[in-house]
Amino acid sequence: MTKTTTSDRPLSQRYSHFIVLGLLALSTIACGSSTSKSPKLYYEGLMIKSPPPSADEKARLLSILSQKLKQRTVYVKRSGQKQKVFGTKIKKLKTLTHPELKALWMALDKRYIGAELDLKIITLKKDSVPVTVWIDLKGTMTVEVGQWKVSHIPSGPKEVEQRWNVGPLKVKAGAKWSKRALRSINLALSKLSSEELKLIRGIPFVRKQKGTSSSQAALYIQEGDCDAFIQVFNLAIKSEKYTFSGEAKAALPATVAPILHEIGHALHFYPFRKALCNSDHLVKAYNQKVAKANKASGAKQKRLNKELDQDLKAVNRSKKQVERLSGKGPVLKAYLKVRGKKKGPTPYGESSAAESFAESFALYRVDPKALKRVFPKVYKWFQSNGHLKAIRKSL
Repeated sequence: MTKTTTSDRPLSQRYSHFIVLGLLALSTIACGSSTSKSPKLYYEGLMIKSPPPSADEKARLLSILSQKLKQRTVYVKRSGQKQKVFGTKIKKLKTLTHPELKALWMALDKRYIGAELDLKIITLKKDSVPVTVWIDLKGTMTVEVGQWKVSHIPSGPKEVEQRWNVGPLKVKAGAKWSKRALRSINLALSKLSSEELKLIRGIPFVRKQKGTSSSQAALYIQEGDCDAFIQVFNLAIKSEKYTFSGEAKAALPATVAPILHEIGHALHFYPFRKALCNSDHLVKAYNQKVAKANKASGAKQKRLNKELDQDLKAVNRSKKQVERLSGKGPVLKAYLKVRGKKKGPTPYGESSAAESFAESFALYRVDPKALKRVFPKVYKWFQSNGHLKAIRKSL
């Protein structure tokens, strides 16, 4: 999500949506109608949470799935190999583990036709495993159980700042850079190229309890005076209880994705931000020279006044540059040209071009296969550094 203080840009906010699935729902779940008349491939950003399972849950899941799957086909993916476990003449649901069955049940609703869901499943042993479910446009389901990737936890904010030459990492009252938060921002920054790291240099990352809405996970703010910062709220950290980032086989903390999303905003805003900074610099220099000219006299004042005429032209040109870049900007225009009219890659990405770009960027950096599944052309565009080429061209 982005927020800007400039009057010519609309506000847009990203909300983290939750679906709560209770144990009682196991016996009453029903498939709803699709939210789209024309299903399409997409990545589902919902965080779906359910309570720890009961001892008899696996048996109940087997009974419900046998009835609800009906004409659907189900595959299980293990060690990179797919095996059909349910469909015409094949009824092998009993060979599935509890997490595989639970994930299939959570993905049953017809609204998820075309989706990829990343789910954190609580096991019968009360620990958790990452599980991905893919549903194609025909409703065929593929489920894969993964494992958590062990990640380094920085000793503190300074380690992150020095390692990646970013930041600083700041805090607002009541919030802190906990071990989980430090791990996630370190992982997010590790996904960036050296050029991307340079483009976000000097932008503070601020830990704050919550934004203007309790549903915000993170927020990029572009000030009108060229300052910018990225806020990371408690909800981003809380999301790690319900989902994850990346591929299931090497699952990362869920917070990594929203941080990369906001970094995506910082990147597409870069030409505008640089133009703002340049304009601010020229205005300040002009005003300082005006003060000197007012104090001067004779030949010196005449010389300064001539210089001011040229400086004012440069100021006006810089303001026009800011105005020109205050719309979609070169990065979003290049992105939309590749993406075309098809919206996504997530339901939230459909809300605007900026959010679509940020969602695509985050997916490309944390789970490129997910982006390739939804937007193969956009995947290739990022692969060829199309976003960076658009930035370079604008400078």
